[in-house]
Amino acid sequence: MQHLDLKRAAIPLACLAMLLAGCGGGGGDSNTAGAGPAASVPGPAGANGKTILSGTNAPTADMGTDGDFYLNVSSSTLHGPKAGGEWPAGVSLVGPQGVAGAPGATLLHGAADPTAADGGVGSFYLNTTTNTLFGPKTAEGWPAGISVVGLTGPVGPAGPAGETGGQGEKGEKGEKGDPGDPGDPGPQGETGEKGEPGEPGKGGAVYTANFAVTAPPGGVGTYVMTGSGLTLQSTDPYFGAVMPVACEGGFTLTAILAGEVPSHAQYTVTAHRVASGTALDQVSVQPITDATQCVLDNDTRSCSAPATTPVAANDVVQVQVSGNKAFNWNGGLYVNLSCKPCD
Repeated sequence: MQHLDLKRAAIPLACLAMLLAGCGGGGGDSNTAGAGPAASVPGPAGANGKTILSGTNAPTADMGTDGDFYLNVSSSTLHGPKAGGEWPAGVSLVGPQGVAGAPGATLLHGAADPTAADGGVGSFYLNTTTNTLFGPKTAEGWPAGISVVGLTGPVGPAGPAGETGGQGEKGEKGEKGDPGDPGDPGPQGETGEKGEPGEPGKGGAVYTANFAVTAPPGGVGTYVMTGSGLTLQSTDPYFGAVMPVACEGGFTLTAILAGEVPSHAQYTVTAHRVASGTALDQVSVQPITDATQCVLDNDTRSCSAPATTPVAANDVVQVQVSGNKAFNWNGGLYVNLSCKPCD
């Protein structure tokens, strides 16, 4: 008996079937084989979906269909689902009012210290008069305050001199003071020896102006000598001595230090022209002595400096003092201005 190899026999059998089909073999109607698919038929309509409607008033019966919901946005009320063509009563979406919270901590202030009735627990209070901060307040009351102002810092260096401002209006003349009581006459001194006759004079009288400072204020900077103290240049820039005549015979500044001066202290004394003319009009401030010729310290207690520019009649001459140590030493500073009319 022969055994067929079924795997190898399946290939020619499949080819034979395809050949017969292509030739029309196998019977059947040839027209049926070439017909297209049948025409599609619409399916039944689906059920209406459920909808959430909204408006500013309650829903009316003609709105929506069964199963729908409706939101009244004015009152936050939700109606639904609609059933049997009718809307049920709505349900508010806003919950009841909550319990009031505890008062929050605040920062209060006033011109006096806080009282027990001021503020709640946890609050702070600022006394704007003393700059004192209290708080936080506890159930027992206000604690002791703390100053919010720090310690005074060191004095900073002097800033540059500002620009010269315009001349102010002349003040009104003050009332004449009452005359003082005359003092008791002192004892008569002994008669001095007769002096040698002097040389003949070469010109007119010498006009002088004296300044003395024995209790100057503290600070480091440029000061104007006023005759009774030192005033910062920026606050009194126009004070000076008026020269009654032109100093054609010479103008000299002489300065003397007296008393105890701080170690390594150095003071420079100069004369400046600040105004001129019969109306004493302000002019550009100009030094009329050389600052390097009058520098005082513990070793050099006096100095003298001549004018480097002519000094005319009605020139207002101002004495300025600058130093590297505060003017608080226990001593004095004396300055003399000498104006000689002619040789």
